[in-house]
Amino acid sequence: MDLDDILDRLAADGDRRLAFQARHPVGVPHADSPRSISQGDDRQTQRPPKVNPAV
Repeated sequence: MDLDDILDRLAADGDRRLAFQARHPVGVPHADSPRSISQGDDRQTQRPPKVNPAV
C-alpha cells in the first residue's frame, strides 16, 4: 500500500478534504506551475473601515 492508496481510501471514507490537502499542500507549487513559492501575500490584507454616510 503506497501513499496514493491511503489517500484514495481516505477520500472513499468521506474525508475528501484531508485527502485533497495531502495531495495539494499549501505553499508547494504544482509541477506544471512556473511560479515559485511566494514569500508573502502581495494583496492588501487590511481593508479601510466602512464609512456610514447616515451618521
